Amino acid sequence: MDMTLKEFAERYWGMFTANFDEDEKIQTFIIEGSSGDVTVMLTPWSSDKEKFAVLTAVIGHMIEVKATRYALYSEAWISTSSVDIPREERAMPSEDPDRREIVMCTAVARDGQVHHQSAVIHRDLEGKRILGPVIHNEGGTHTGLMTTLFRAAERLESLSPSIRELILKSSGTALIGIDPQTGKELSSVRYH
Repeated sequence: MDMTLKEFAERYWGMFTANFDEDEKIQTFIIEGSSGDVTVMLTPWSSDKEKFAVLTAVIGHMIEVKATRYALYSEAWISTSSVDIPREERAMPSEDPDRREIVMCTAVARDGQVHHQSAVIHRDLEGKRILGPVIHNEGGTHTGLMTTLFRAAERLESLSPSIRELILKSSGTALIGIDPQTGKELSSVRYH
């Protein structure tokens, strides 16, 4: 039986949020290939340049496995600025003194479906991080870079093989994929 996109997102939510207060979470992609195999990719970045390199490698892997869907799990800040304030005038989450920490998942299917879920991170009196209830954002319009990776993969695939390989190799990153069933490293997802 095939999972819905929501079920796909929830299936790996527990893996990402396990031992929640013990360690900082690294952005993690779960990519399902056309064969049904799933790859877990730990994708840390700390700058826009690193983010571009990581996403280039992720897109390369999506092409390689003929991805049918993916999910990104990450910690993030969200702004608590009023939605009545025009978007261009709102503070960036990093600059909003009332920002909230969340754990989020954005799952995207090749057919354009998008599922988003998140949970607010609370802190107790000792500063221990506690994860609030999961909020599912069904329907609505989901936008942003992380929802467009299939389109980026299509553009990359449309290039000649030599140009595509040049782009993938110039991303300058190496990602380690992990088979979630065996826990073994998959060297096929390394790009140098």
